[in-house]
Amino acid sequence: MNKNLKVIISAGVGGLLLIIVLLFSIHHVPVGMIGIETNMSRVTGKVYDSGWYFTVPFATKIHKLSIRNQKLELPETQGELSGQELVYMKIAMTYSLDREKASEVYVNYGSDYIDTLMPQTETFDIIKGTVAKYSIDEFAQKRDEIFAEAKNNLNNKMKERGITVNTLALADYRFTDEMEAAIAQKNKATQDRKTQEEENQKNLQKAEADAKVKKTTAEGEAEAIRIKADAEAYSNQKINDSLTDNIVKMKAIEAFKEKWDGKYPSVVTGDSDMFFNLGDYLNK
Repeated sequence: MNKNLKVIISAGVGGLLLIIVLLFSIHHVPVGMIGIETNMSRVTGKVYDSGWYFTVPFATKIHKLSIRNQKLELPETQGELSGQELVYMKIAMTYSLDREKASEVYVNYGSDYIDTLMPQTETFDIIKGTVAKYSIDEFAQKRDEIFAEAKNNLNNKMKERGITVNTLALADYRFTDEMEAAIAQKNKATQDRKTQEEENQKNLQKAEADAKVKKTTAEGEAEAIRIKADAEAYSNQKINDSLTDNIVKMKAIEAFKEKWDGKYPSVVTGDSDMFFNLGDYLNK
């Protein structure tokens, strides 16, 4: 029994030691991270991508650093525009660690490297220096362009340190109360002018439309008068064409009878072909 007990205890101790060895030999690097290998606390320069790895227990360790996009929100800071207007900005950014410089970063700065590699004071100075080149109107209209330029300026400094700024955005901003009031007044004046211009344009369009209607109406009336005159002329011409010499003579006789005093004068018209004796006709 004692012998069997010793065997069991030995096997248990051996198994426990094996588990401990395995625990210190197996390492897992999650997705989005890299592993920095150290041997006896010294960085070997070997970098592990995501996955499972076996190493020498106890002596070799793998330290994990994130290479994912990481968010960083900066506290509100005060900047100055080209016209010396003050602007208060809240800035948000994302950054990532350069895999190729991860070992160097870990050796020099450890896992908490960001505050040392990208101090707020220097970050603010670069951003403020970019903003200071623009007027208040440009700042209001071109914020995205301004902060894209600021991001490039930051990367010119940070990339050599192993940090890449992926995004840089203005989360919020404000001006002094006096400047806000002046901007509001200017915006109102601009809006009022725009409204007046739109009203003037509407009135002009209406006036042009009314003038066009009047012109069309006048042209229509003139055309109607012309058509009527043409019709009357045509009618008169038809009537004139239908008159014969006998009809003319009969009309003259009818007019004469109404005023006849019983005597028989002879009548000669201006046309030599129209000579006749009224007595001949009156006796008929």
